[in-house]
Amino acid sequence: MLLAQSMGGLTSLRSIEDGRTPHIVAWAGIFPVTNLAEAARNPRFGNTVQEAYGGDRPSSADPLARPELLRTVPMLAWASPMDTLVAKSENADLLRSRVDQAGGSVTVMSTVGDHGDSSNFQADRLLAFFDGAVPP
Repeated sequence: MLLAQSMGGLTSLRSIEDGRTPHIVAWAGIFPVTNLAEAARNPRFGNTVQEAYGGDRPSSADPLARPELLRTVPMLAWASPMDTLVAKSENADLLRSRVDQAGGSVTVMSTVGDHGDSSNFQADRLLAFFDGAVPP
């Protein structure tokens, strides 16, 4: 099981798609960055993303470029439409849309407040999701 927060969304999704961790049974993201292309355009950390991923064309490293590779892992994310750092519509909602179209399942829990708001931290819901992802 993987739990990602903010920018950790990208690396955790990449580890699912490239098979480095073949026994992943669930993924959960707390206000996760899931869209590398959108992150590269973000004025607050775009330069860092572009440097890390080699210029202004990070699409080959973007987990949303190949959502079919993510469809076998159930996913749950918390995101707020009020988040000014990680846009819900361009990250958690887009992940849900693309993975759902590829035949997978992503549940997005809508929260409130800006990036880091405490409404995103729901331990009971997270544990229930992870408990349900583990085969009996």
